[in-house]
Formats: sequence, structure tokens, C-alpha cells
Amino acid sequence: GQDLTIQPSFKVFYETWLTVQWRNKRVKKIWISIVFAGAWRLWMTRNEVIFKQKELNFEEVCHSIKWQVSVWTKTWKEEVPYRAEDIVRNFSAIPAMLS
Repeated sequence: GQDLTIQPSFKVFYETWLTVQWRNKRVKKIWISIVFAGAWRLWMTRNEVIFKQKELNFEEVCHSIKWQVSVWTKTWKEEVPYRAEDIVRNFSAIPAMLS
């Protein structure tokens, strides 16, 4: 597995993340997709909480991240042999599924 360490900023975290040596290109793409989907969803959720007084629902945020990653994988140039629903349902197995 990869070590996740707390970084002083998202920029430093992202730059560090990009230097990780991955088993293959597809695994690297899925992990980068997870980082971007997570950052994007957290930003959108932050805005909803602040500007629309929406209550934070952690399970909804996680589910949204899973769906975003699964949809993005379907847009890749190389074919992913799983349906978006399968990826969401088996999210913890993504690295093994796509390696």
C-alpha cells in the first residue's frame, strides 16, 4: 500500500502524490481520479454547507465520490471491463480490479 502523510497544503499533497511509483498506468490513473474526485466533492460540499446551509452527510459525500470516479473511468481511452455500478459496489477492490 501507499503511505498517506498529512501535508501542509493540498498543493503539496498533490505534488507528493504525483511522485509515487505505481504498479502500472491504470492503477496510477485510478488513484489520481480518486484524489481529484475527493477534492472536487469536498469543495462542492463545503460550498453547499456554507452557502445553502445544507447539512453535511458523510455517507452521501463518499457515495458521490465513488460515482464520480466510476463515471470518469468509463471515459478513459483504454476500456475498463466493468460497469460503473460494479465499480461503485466494489470500490475498495478498485486497485485489484484495474491492475
